[in-house]
Amino acid sequence: EVTNLISWTRIHLMPSMNPDGWQTATEAGGLDYMVGRANNNSVDLNRNFPDLDHIMFGYEQAHIDHNNHLLAMVDRLKEPIQPETKAVMRLIMKVPFVLSANLHGGDLVANYPFDASRSGDLTEYSQSPDDQTFRHLALAYATHHADMALVDRSGCGDGGYNFGKQGGITNGAAWYSIE
Repeated sequence: EVTNLISWTRIHLMPSMNPDGWQTATEAGGLDYMVGRANNNSVDLNRNFPDLDHIMFGYEQAHIDHNNHLLAMVDRLKEPIQPETKAVMRLIMKVPFVLSANLHGGDLVANYPFDASRSGDLTEYSQSPDDQTFRHLALAYATHHADMALVDRSGCGDGGYNFGKQGGITNGAAWYSIE
């Protein structure tokens, strides 16, 4: 299966979108999940993209069937788009793809869309149009991971949530909504 996947699938690997943050976190011992989130301009690159969840929610409310909205609100970002973010956005627009995944530090969980709640609640399941597919992919990954879906695994940090009790997966907004 792996040979077939590699032979017939276009795969792109990006070792790090934030090498500056990785170096900062590594030099600090790598134990604090907040250290290293920002690049050298003190911007959290995970929050530097257009807010596609809220753009999509606006389209839903207006009954607009539109799913190509990456650049719709670039000029309305709270912070200037960083060079790293621009490079990833250019890649996304130049090389269309069907599926992506990213790995980063923090809790051991397969998190799937949406990451923002529609109502503004801090923790609310926020179903995407492809919710069943994302849940299936997250669960397939988590159940084949050595630790992610273990029911008795401790959560990240003091009082961390044990995602193993729900198969090692969570909807982003159900965990905590990104505003």
